[in-house]
Amino acid sequence: MWNRGPDAAARRYRGGMRLATLPPSLALAAVVLGTLAGCVGDDPALVPPPEPTSTPVFASDEEALAAAEQAYAAYFRASDSILNDGGADPERLQAFASEEMYQLQLGGYREAQLAGLRSVGATVVDSIILQSYDASSSDGEGIVTVYACVDVTNVDLVDATGNSVVSASRPNRTSVEAVFDLSSQDSGHLVLASEEQWAGRERCGS
Repeated sequence: MWNRGPDAAARRYRGGMRLATLPPSLALAAVVLGTLAGCVGDDPALVPPPEPTSTPVFASDEEALAAAEQAYAAYFRASDSILNDGGADPERLQAFASEEMYQLQLGGYREAQLAGLRSVGATVVDSIILQSYDASSSDGEGIVTVYACVDVTNVDLVDATGNSVVSASRPNRTSVEAVFDLSSQDSGHLVLASEEQWAGRERCGS
C-alpha cells in the first residue's frame, strides 16, 4: 500500500508505496506483564510456558522459500484486487497479512476510495531468495524472511476519468526484504508481516 507522511503525495504508487517497516512489537510485552500482574494473589498459579514445537513447520529451506513465495504472490493478488476495485472491501487482505500489516494498509485503501482512484494491472514478485528460516520459532513470528523484487511495471493508478496519476519517475522494480509470520488460522500458512526496501544488495533494477 502507501507510505504515509509529509511527502506521501510525491511517492504515490511508485512501487514503494506499499513498502512499510513495522515498528517493534511492544504491545506483546505489555500484555504479558499485565497478565502476570493480574494473576498475582494469595495462591498464584504458575502457568508453564508452551512446549516448543518438536517438528519444524517446513522440512527444509527450500520448502520455507516456496511457502513464502506462494504467500507473497497471494498477498499481492488480494491487494491488487482491492485496489482494482478502488479500495473497496479491504478485509480481503486479512487472510494474507498479519493484523499489524493489515491495519497499516487500511489507510491507503481509504485514501484511494476518498480520491476516487483505482489501480489497473497486477503486481509481480520475482528474483526471490531466502534470507532466513527460523525452524525453532515457538510463536511463528518472523519465521521466514526473503529478499525479492516487486515489479509494478504493468500497474497503473487512474482517477475517475481514467487518467493516470502515476509519477513518471516511479521505479517499476523495487528490491525488498519481506518478513512472514505463521497464520494464526493455519500453522502451515504464511502471512506477510512486514516489507521494506532492501538497500543491502540489489535484487532488481529500476
